[in-house]
Amino acid sequence: MCVRYLGLFLLLAWLPDLLQAELPCSPPELPDGYFVPEKNTYPHGETLTYSCEADFKPVVEGWWATSKCQNGKWSHTPQCIDKNSCLPPTIPNGKLEERATSQNGWYEENLRIPVTCEDGFLLKGNPRTARCQNGEWSLPVCEKNSYACGEPDQIPHAVIINQAPKEVYAHNSELQYECENGYNTGQPMNRGTITCNRGTWTSGPPCSESCMLDPTGLGIRSTSPIALEEGKGKYIHCNRDDYFVYAICSGGRIQRTNCEFKSNIIFYLGIISKHFV
Repeated sequence: MCVRYLGLFLLLAWLPDLLQAELPCSPPELPDGYFVPEKNTYPHGETLTYSCEADFKPVVEGWWATSKCQNGKWSHTPQCIDKNSCLPPTIPNGKLEERATSQNGWYEENLRIPVTCEDGFLLKGNPRTARCQNGEWSLPVCEKNSYACGEPDQIPHAVIINQAPKEVYAHNSELQYECENGYNTGQPMNRGTITCNRGTWTSGPPCSESCMLDPTGLGIRSTSPIALEEGKGKYIHCNRDDYFVYAICSGGRIQRTNCEFKSNIIFYLGIISKHFV
């Protein structure tokens, strides 16, 4: 009985290692080509090198190629293709139409494929298609649209959010920015937006120095710090109906009233210094 349980224990202990065992690869089938080293099986992590007979070439750039065994599969399937076929092209600021994506990793000679440009670019002149000929691509040109914008000027005390930097932005593109701590746009979530309009970026609300009003002990409804833009006042609801605190940020410091009727605060504005604390 003890021996049986011991065997079960050892099996369970080794099971994770068995499940995570890295599988070997079988030798690839490579018509019109050859590879080294030739083996019956290749352990995980081993790399082979292959090349092709005359009038053929590897399915990746170069006249020889390598492929690595990765847990039972080759990093790419070694293939030899007709030397006049084309590998996927690199089109500056453009790409082949998605419906024409190669299923085999290469394209036959004389094939013509429509090209689409990235946002902010337009196809220039003719042709408007990519053509594979004698193993090389004849490609159209994607040029910058005159209505597109470059990278926007830096916004003081702000960072662009939810968008990686690009060299070109299409007409009507929007970028959202957020102010650093201590600065405020006066907009929800302390953010602003700029838009590319016919080659020029619009202006968004600036990030102005702000004050943060701590609600603790003020008897107001808000429980979170309240941002106040420099030089601008704000009425803040108190817990007591029809009562407000009036606060203003001036020179980086907050001046405020206690909870008062709004009509009283308006009356006091002329002599407000007597009621600020």
